[in-house]
Amino acid sequence: MVENKELEELRRKIDMLDDRLSEVLKRRLELTKEIKICKKKNKISIRDLDREEKIVGRMIKNGVPERFVRKIYSTIFEESLRIQGGI
Repeated sequence: MVENKELEELRRKIDMLDDRLSEVLKRRLELTKEIKICKKKNKISIRDLDREEKIVGRMIKNGVPERFVRKIYSTIFEESLRIQGGI
């Protein structure tokens, strides 16, 4: 089956964005490991609900739908907590 050229091009663009997104997520997780060390050294609590809410609020302010932001960041925060030893 021959793909519609317009659809093919749009999917190619999504693939490029997904590649960028994977790099950003990978870097975020690397920074989480650094944050773990800093928090441990300074005896700072692993979970910071105020920080989490500020991140979510910033994404919503940037035009990403709230339901989507909360769903995605719930998973991101959960993984960050896991890396930092909080769950």
